[in-house]
This record gives sequence, structure tokens and C-alpha cells, in this order.
Amino acid sequence: MTFLLIDSLIQLLTGTNIFGQAYKNGRITSLFGSEQIMGSFVVKILPIILCFLYLLNLNKKKYLGIIFLTISLILVIFSSERVALAHYVLIFILILFIESKSIKNFIIYIFLLIFLIVIGLNIYTPAKERIKDATLNQIKSTTLLFAPSYRHELHYLTAIYIFLDNPIFGEGIKSFRYKCGIYENDIKNKIINDKAVYAPYNGVAKIIDIEERFYGPKKIIRFFKYNENLDKVENTIYEEYYFNNNFKKFNLKFDTKNIIKEGEFIYVSYPYKNGCNTHPHNYLIQFLAEIGIVGFLFYLVFFLYLLVIIFKTLIIKKKQIKILNFQKSKFIICGSILVELFPLIPSGNFFNNWLSMLFFFKIGILFFLAQNQYNKK
Repeated sequence: MTFLLIDSLIQLLTGTNIFGQAYKNGRITSLFGSEQIMGSFVVKILPIILCFLYLLNLNKKKYLGIIFLTISLILVIFSSERVALAHYVLIFILILFIESKSIKNFIIYIFLLIFLIVIGLNIYTPAKERIKDATLNQIKSTTLLFAPSYRHELHYLTAIYIFLDNPIFGEGIKSFRYKCGIYENDIKNKIINDKAVYAPYNGVAKIIDIEERFYGPKKIIRFFKYNENLDKVENTIYEEYYFNNNFKKFNLKFDTKNIIKEGEFIYVSYPYKNGCNTHPHNYLIQFLAEIGIVGFLFYLVFFLYLLVIIFKTLIIKKKQIKILNFQKSKFIICGSILVELFPLIPSGNFFNNWLSMLFFFKIGILFFLAQNQYNKK
């Protein structure tokens, strides 16, 4: 992790890492090159490191934990990954639950974390633009409470369609990318219903060519107001709308001299024409779509099992009984898996190679700790 930090700083300062790999859009990638997954990798490795720190007999292990937490936060901010930052915050809260000796200390450390994140985002402005500004805009765009963006909403809805067509066993592992196109018309209808723009007053809609300073030539829609008293279209009062070429639908009167009445449909446009991707970006919904109710039951049982372990540890702490290091390790591993499976946070592809590798490695550690506890009894 220290090497990742050094390589990230080199990439930030020079534009490329030690292997000559560049980064894009302010998202530092370090050794991962074109794959923008450094933040995700860090927050999945961090609990494993903390777990082993608890198990190893080292001096000043608390300081080592603080160092790894600090490095991880810096790397996550450099990566500009929103989900990784959410995971980091939740893991940090889990550590506070097990380590803080009073509510006062817990609250102080939470405010300290918030302060450090705010400082980090203001220092590294590309992360602020993506994590704060872009996230707020995406949240405003969605019509579902638990969907972080409208595009996620389309993924989720497509996955639900797939699930409803084969609810027991799903369509098969990694099938989402192949089946999602079947529901393109349903998704298009939803986009039209949700994103359609209607005339603010009587007028004429036209496509206009403009020249933007940094982006060059671009086409926009201008809606010119129709003056009924003068019986003509005014050239000075209008609304402007942007559109893209991936999915668009226009009123038949569009780009003509015909008057579009107030409240009448003008156009609809969206960067994506369907809800397709390699996966639906949510473990729970992916399980339902690809392995059905049968797979969901495995998810549910394991999720409840993790919750039981978490609550048992918290009860022990509340009773002021000394918590052993291997119990803390188990708590951290369980908590980190629970964070990954948490249904309200977007996720990667559960059946992805490196994600699965780290996930099942944590499960192996969990089984080892459970067996160790059983042997001690």
C-alpha cells in the first residue's frame, strides 16, 4: 500500500507512473493503468491488513493501523471513486465501534474523519468535482430513492425485468450483458416518460450550431417564443437545451416553422438508450437477475449470519467484557464483507475475477477465525 502511495504521487506530479502509464479525468490509477479501480482495491485490502494486525504480536500495532488508514484515505481520494470512499467511511465506523471507549471519542473521531475528507477533496479538486458535485447532480437525476444515479436506475430496472422472466434460477452467471438488450424498448419508454422536455410557452424549436471555447462546435436546441400579439416568433427570448446523439426523439414540428404549443412535447435525449452494461452494479439485484431466488437465499442467509456476528460482538463490548484480538479481527472481516454486500451501495460485478478472489479470501479468513474460536472453547 505504501508503494501504491509513492507511485500515485509520481503519477500525480509527472502525469505517468513508474511504468509510464498515464491517468485520465483526474482519477489516479497507479499500477492499475487504464483500470480505474485503485480505490476499490484499497478499501477491499484494508480490512485484511487490519485483521492481520490484530492477530500478529507486534509492538505499536495501533500506530501501524493509523498509518494504513491514513494512506488508504489518501489513495481513495486520489482515485476519485465515490463507492470506495463510502466503503472507507463505513469501515472506519466499524473500527470506531470496536475500538472507541466512549461515545464522546466516537463522535470526535467521526468529525475528524469528515474534516480530513473535506480537506482532502478541497486539496485534490478533481476528486471533489467527481465525488461531491457529480454525485449530487446524479442523485437529483434519479427517480428511485435507492438508486445513486439515473443510469443505475436503468440498470436496476433492466435486471428486475430479467429476474421476473426467470425468477427461480435466473438467467445464469454473467448473463446480464447478453440479456439486457431484450428490454431496450421498455427502457426507452421509461426514458421518454422521465426525461421528456415540454414547451414552456408557445414557440418554435430549432437546432442551432454554436462554438464553445473548450469543446469546439456543438449543436443545441433553442426554443423561441411565439408572440401572439405580433403574430411572429421572437428571436431574443428563448430557452436553451442540450442533447446527445445516443438516444433522442423529437416532436414532428421540431426544426420547422410550426408552432409547438405550451405544455406540448418538444424532445427527449439521454446519453444511453438502454440499461445495458456488463453487470447491474448491485450485488443483490445481480443475484436476483443471474441466479434467481435460489441465489438470493444464499445472499440473505449469509447476510443475516454476518449481522449476527456483528451484533454479538457489539453486545460483548456493551457489557464491558474484554474483546480478544481474534474477535476484533472477526468483527472487521465480517463488517467489511457486510459493507460489500450492503444493497443500498452500488457494487462491481460479483463474478469478476479480482473481486471474487478478494471476497472469498475474506470468507476463508472468516472461517479460520470461527474455527479458531471453536477450538479455544
